[in-house]
Amino acid sequence: MAFLSGAIIEIIQEKDSLRIKDTGEGISSEDLPNVYNRNFTTKSSGAGMGLSLVKKLCERVGWAISIESEVGEGTTVDIFFN
Repeated sequence: MAFLSGAIIEIIQEKDSLRIKDTGEGISSEDLPNVYNRNFTTKSSGAGMGLSLVKKLCERVGWAISIESEVGEGTTVDIFFN
């Protein structure tokens, strides 16, 4: 586990998957469809490239990725290795 700006980040690796879960501010349902778009960010600073690059990597190697988030609760990203 790691701590960032008061949020807790938990990383769980299993045989066929990786889960990254945080207790941060979360992502609104309106913004969630855009999180994989290059340069998309809701922050005042940052490039908005992280999830775009992760998504491209997953597509290239045949992995599945999913993201769930709720404002005020945090975000969970799951990567499933095939």
